[in-house]
Formats: sequence, structure tokens, C-alpha cells
Amino acid sequence: MTQARAVLRDLLGLAAAWHAAAFKAARPPEPDRAAKRKAETKLAALLGAYFARLAKKAAVKLTDHPPKQQAEKASYVDDEFDDAFFDDDDFLTNLAALLLAASTLGTLSLPAMLNLELDLTATNTEAAAAARAYAFDLIQGLTDTARETLQTVISEFVTTPGMTLGDVIDRLPFDQQRAALIATTEITRAYATGQAAAGEALAGQFPDVRTIKKWYTNNDDRVCPICEPLHLTEVDAGDEFADGIDMPPAHPGCRCSTSYQRRFDD
Repeated sequence: MTQARAVLRDLLGLAAAWHAAAFKAARPPEPDRAAKRKAETKLAALLGAYFARLAKKAAVKLTDHPPKQQAEKASYVDDEFDDAFFDDDDFLTNLAALLLAASTLGTLSLPAMLNLELDLTATNTEAAAAARAYAFDLIQGLTDTARETLQTVISEFVTTPGMTLGDVIDRLPFDQQRAALIATTEITRAYATGQAAAGEALAGQFPDVRTIKKWYTNNDDRVCPICEPLHLTEVDAGDEFADGIDMPPAHPGCRCSTSYQRRFDD
């Protein structure tokens, strides 16, 4: 994962400045904010380029081999938009590298927050395999969504007078806004997952240390009704903040974060 290491070095350069200031002043609500925003920008660009390639390929297929009649619609999508249409090894490799870098950034944030030294060797090894597996699952999810959309839109195309192939192409889920939404969601998830993995390592190496985590929203006018009541909520590191929510993202596009600190009971 040479590429992952290069991306991580770039992000860690931004993260280092935050961690240095964190112990000199009050910690800002969002750890590693600049590094995460940079990772989101990189991922949005990667997804946007992938979507652009798919949109171009889809336009060619739909133009050269348009569905002719209602009876063809199911087999048409299966035949024309098979796995080979979506396969892109370079995209998978680059996606896994970015997710691993963000996850590792989250992992490294926890010992810095707690001012503890952790052996993260096993955690980092497991993270590399997990990042590639998750990248594969994410691509499969994107593929499934695209196929479902194609089924729906092509069904409309063959039954709606006046609907053009251009209308079909415009409805495909390959737009840049969606790429940005996914990027925000997945970098938030990768970072929080890295923190949680480090938390598990902490529990194993320091079983007597009680650690709590605190939820932060961006505390602005874009905060949603799901996350607003979670702001500044504190729970033990292994607990949920709310039913089914143990870490960000709580929903697509979630920009929330968590911090960790040791709790010394009286």
C-alpha cells in the first residue's frame, strides 16, 4: 500500500499541527479538521472522475444499443451494465488507499488525545485489510444503486412517449454532488472507525483506564435534527450515543466527530 502511505504522510502533515496545538490550548470541536477536509476533497475528486467515466460509458451504450421495448428492460440492464462495465481496479486501489489513510489518521488521534502510548501494530495491519474490503463493498453498493436506477429509468423510457435517451442519461446517479456527499460520509466513517479501533486496542492494553467519548456537531445552521441532540453528549467509549449510533456518520453527509478523554472517577 505504497500509495496509502504517501497519502497518509500528506494528511499527517496537517494533523501534526492540530495535535501540537491541542495540548497547548482548548481543543477545537473537530479533531484533525484540515486533514479530514483535504481527504474529503481528494475522495470527492476520485469519485467524481469515476462517475464521469461511467457516465460516458453509459451514454455510449445507451446510444449504440438503446432498449427497444418493455420486455427487454430487465435483461437489457443485466446484459449491457454487467460487472465488467463497473470494474475499475485503479479506482478500487485508490479508494482503499484514501480510506486507509483517513482511518489511520483517526487511529493515531486517540493516543494523542489521551496522552498515552499504544502499540497499534496489529490495529494498523487489520486496518489495511479492512479498508480494501470496505472499498470493495462501497463500490458494490454504488454498482447496485446504479443498476436499480437504470432499471427504473429505462422502464420509464420504454413506456413514456417523448422521453429521450438524454433524459435517461441525466437521471443516472453519476453526478458530482453525489460524489461530494459520499466523500463526506465515508471520510467521516473511516476516521471514526480508526478511532474506535484504537479504542479497542486501548481497552486491551490498559483495561483499568476508563475512557469516554464526546460527540461534536459543527454547531452551525446545517446541523440536522438527528445530530443536534447528540452535540456534547458523553458516553463510555464502548457505548452508543443513541439507539444504533455509536460513532459518526449518523446519516449520509454527516460532518460530526468524536473526541476521547480519560475519566478519573472520584
